[in-house]
Amino acid sequence: MYGAMQEYGPESVMVMVGPGHNGGGGLVAARHLVNRGVHVVAVLIRTDQLSPTTAHQLKTLREMGVPLVQVSPPASVVVDALIGYSLEGEPRGHFAELIDWANQQSSPVISLDIPSGLDATTGRISGHCIPADATLTLALPKTGLAISPSVVGGSLSPITLGVTVRETPRGRHLFRGRVMTIERASRLGRKEPGPTCLQSRAGSDVVGAVGAVGAVAR
Repeated sequence: MYGAMQEYGPESVMVMVGPGHNGGGGLVAARHLVNRGVHVVAVLIRTDQLSPTTAHQLKTLREMGVPLVQVSPPASVVVDALIGYSLEGEPRGHFAELIDWANQQSSPVISLDIPSGLDATTGRISGHCIPADATLTLALPKTGLAISPSVVGGSLSPITLGVTVRETPRGRHLFRGRVMTIERASRLGRKEPGPTCLQSRAGSDVVGAVGAVGAVAR
């Protein structure tokens, strides 16, 4: 995340945080950015009904004194950590409002794992969808990015998590159809996968669901 930020040289970053694992990854990114001297504000969809790991990351940011707000402030860069691969149907309510708000800004938007509003598997583009300037996808790009590559808009960067992506003899991955084969991912990705501040280490927690790829939360 920090490496992607350096391209834009932002004075401030606004992280849009959903209640699920994608939001937890956004809070981890916010913490690392703050530790590197970037001014960060987190906009929360809600503070209740959070996944346990996301709630833990939120507690950590509160203890660090990171501003946590519900009104979207202007920022040099916007980080999209609203929905991720858990999209079901159309984004509604505050989700849709934040997506529409981000699309009206002149600031670049960096999506975590997959742009909010894009179905990670089918590539279906919802009525409220972020055409990200950059997407930092975890481990391997999701199949929806290949089906609707125009939604990514800018660069696509796979982030290694210290996990080994294994394939069957037919070249199929072992993540329940949500990510592409290594060969296909290498054709789609515009940048080589590389280590980041989210790289997995022994003893790290993982923000994600069983059978899916998640961000590391140290």
